[in-house]
Amino acid sequence: MKKTFMFITFLFISTFLWCQNVELKKIKQFKNDKTSVYIREEVNPQDDITGNDIFFDADGNFMIYQRDKKLMLFTNKNLEIETQIKINTDTSLQTFQTIENNIFMGNHTEAFYFNKNGSEFFRINIYSILNKLNGGDGNWFNDCYYDEEKDILFFTYPHNSVNSIVNPSFDEVQNQKNFRNAEETRELLNNGNYAPHLTLNSNNGLYIDGVRCRWNATAYETTDYVITLNNKCKTIRIFDRKESEVLNYTIPENETEESITYHPNGDWYFLTINWTTDTHTLWRIKNTWDSQWREQWNKEHINFDNQDSASSTNVAVSKVMTCNDNLRLRSQEATSSNVITTMQKGTKVKILKLGKAETIDEISSNWVQVEVLTGAKDKDGKEIKTGTTGWCYGGYLE
Repeated sequence: MKKTFMFITFLFISTFLWCQNVELKKIKQFKNDKTSVYIREEVNPQDDITGNDIFFDADGNFMIYQRDKKLMLFTNKNLEIETQIKINTDTSLQTFQTIENNIFMGNHTEAFYFNKNGSEFFRINIYSILNKLNGGDGNWFNDCYYDEEKDILFFTYPHNSVNSIVNPSFDEVQNQKNFRNAEETRELLNNGNYAPHLTLNSNNGLYIDGVRCRWNATAYETTDYVITLNNKCKTIRIFDRKESEVLNYTIPENETEESITYHPNGDWYFLTINWTTDTHTLWRIKNTWDSQWREQWNKEHINFDNQDSASSTNVAVSKVMTCNDNLRLRSQEATSSNVITTMQKGTKVKILKLGKAETIDEISSNWVQVEVLTGAKDKDGKEIKTGTTGWCYGGYLE
């Protein structure tokens, strides 16, 4: 049974079937002007040089690619821009993948792999390679995926045929030599020797450790649900396998869809623009079709959706505080980052910046960037240079 909801003037009316299971929430609004981060000029409906693409990494960090300025923007948990790097591409980015702190992208002509400092590891003009191999123009590829374990780049061309380039690099001649067509790619993967964790099924579906690779954020599967996105129709389709029912869910009227992305907790996020009010709006469709997974993910990660409940009022910018125990000063706001030194109990610090909220040892607070003040010592009693900066957990400051 198919049910289509057009959320126009009745966005939050819960009397409709399924509506209690689907929540459309306005996360944030941004003015559309050239002094703002978010820009979009109304050139034509098909233009992909202007506008914004949104992404999440595996930890739920929100990123924006601003096409007009060619900038990749990295935000904090309040969706405020913290850092940015220049991206050398003239179009929208269809494929996005994060591998630890590195980013892989594709745009139907190129695929490139870089870190959050902007340093590139490889960039391949797949369009050029295909044109040379096929002796003509117009050979755009569809989607791409990079497997770092075996250093192999996959892409679909034509239609759903999976091709590949082994050991991708900046050298186009070498990349062309390392090109594998659909038949060669299937032989490479399905002999079981080269990459046992990668397989192709009879319909050219790429599987990673038995889980279907969706190439980009256009689909998500669980035991009970299949969630797919139709960009052109601005519709999310949720199929309930148990009930054999379908929901087609669309964004509000008067809002033009700009970009959509999938959050690792199962939520979907839309960025839209309203040309009447000249504003961008970031929307969320909450994952209620797999609420157990969403709850578990949010328990293990702190993101802008649940940071308010985890934040503490014990820390504030410019506040001078004291370590209530020996406390590690780290290079980043994470227990996995490098330790600069261990501050002795009683060390005084000044808070420079608030970071992500987190609960550690049943204490809820924020990570904070601090400056060590005069008279500080480490755990062994050695002097810590005044003005040393780093990150520590605010729950151990008083």
